[in-house]
Amino acid sequence: MLFRSNMSHELRTPLSAIISSAEALIGRVFGPLTEKQEKHIQNALNNGNHLLQLINDILDICKIEAGKMNLTLNDFYIAEIIENSCAVARSIASRKNIEISVRMEPPDFKVRADAVKVKQILYNLLSNAVKFTPDNGKVEVEAFRQEHFAQFRIRDNGIGIRDED
Repeated sequence: MLFRSNMSHELRTPLSAIISSAEALIGRVFGPLTEKQEKHIQNALNNGNHLLQLINDILDICKIEAGKMNLTLNDFYIAEIIENSCAVARSIASRKNIEISVRMEPPDFKVRADAVKVKQILYNLLSNAVKFTPDNGKVEVEAFRQEHFAQFRIRDNGIGIRDED
C-alpha cells in the first residue's frame, strides 16, 4: 500500500507539469497555434487529465485501505451533482451518439454526503457506461430517495458485467 501511495505521488509531479504546459500552450501564452497543433495539444491535455484522475483514484484507494479517507459532509441537491456529472459524460457520449437520460424521484431531494466523492463515483460509473456502450446506444441514470438514503442506478446497453463478477 505504501508503494502504491509513493508511486502515485511520484507520477503526479511530472504529470502536473505536463498538464500545466499543455494548458499554457492551449491558452496561447507562447503565441498562436495551428489547428493541427491545437488538436494534438488538446488531446495531450485531455489524456493527461484522465491519467491524473486515475492516479488520484489510486491514492483514494490507498487512503480507504489505510482507514484515512476524510469525508467532507454537507447538504446538497443531488440533481446538481447528477447534472454536472452527466454534462461531462455527454461530451464524451456525443462522439458515439449515445443518449444519456436522467430520472430522479423526487426530482428535488437533498442528501448529506461528500459531494466531491459522490460526483467522482457518478462520473466513474457514467464514463464506464459510455465507454462500453456501442455507438447509438443509451445510458440511463436514476436516483431515488429512500428515507435517509439515496439509491443510484446506471444502466446501459453495453457488454455488461457477468453475474459471477
